[in-house]
Amino acid sequence: MAARAQTCLVQYPDIFTYYFPCEGLCDNCCQDNRELVRSVFNRVAPSTHTPYEGGDVLRHFTIVGVDELEGAPNDMCGAANEFWAADGYCINDPRAGYPTAQAYFCDEVFEDHAEVRSELQCKDFQIGGNEGDEVSGLYRITEEMDYLGASILHEMLHMNAIGSATGETNEDSPGAAIIKDITGAYGPLGSRMLVQNRLDDVSPGLAFLNADSYVWYAVKCVWTNECSAQLDSERQHRCGRFDEPPAE
Repeated sequence: MAARAQTCLVQYPDIFTYYFPCEGLCDNCCQDNRELVRSVFNRVAPSTHTPYEGGDVLRHFTIVGVDELEGAPNDMCGAANEFWAADGYCINDPRAGYPTAQAYFCDEVFEDHAEVRSELQCKDFQIGGNEGDEVSGLYRITEEMDYLGASILHEMLHMNAIGSATGETNEDSPGAAIIKDITGAYGPLGSRMLVQNRLDDVSPGLAFLNADSYVWYAVKCVWTNECSAQLDSERQHRCGRFDEPPAE
């Protein structure tokens, strides 16, 4: 996903503007913003030619099988309810000079997500339409596109050895994630609302520090590449793009 997100900057440059701000006071702001996002994904996958080879920083990223926050006041998995459930969490080592981080995934992530992308098909994202009519519905960006790889990428982005590519630091709060979860900016719709300045008291510029902005940009890049031929073959889909806005 991280490698696809980088090639997407050139192949599908318009997708970037749906998840990150592309305006500023300088002539090259948009290009600078694209380079910032590319640099973050590049920490995960340094080469788009060998997309399955992770970056050196991932040697310090571990997925563990023990929920260290179980029963604690900040119990992420135990806080799940009918309206919200965490996929997992990432803990950074707060000691200076230690780039290690470990992630734990809640049971819900395995129950609610496809394990691999091949379990999903483009037609799964066709929303609405007439029953039995395979071409009348609109193809929309939807949470149904999410799969286990996206959840793993999300927790990797909380790793400060990756988040530091933004140029930000967390010196005042050692161990706190640089790329975090901005309240309300979750999923395909929330991350879009962030960049559209539709969240109260939240600047669109915080998209560069919001994990789901990166994740859903990457998800849309992956599925646009996967489904563009099918979308382009149907008259209502021009240039092989998904319909807007995302499904709620």
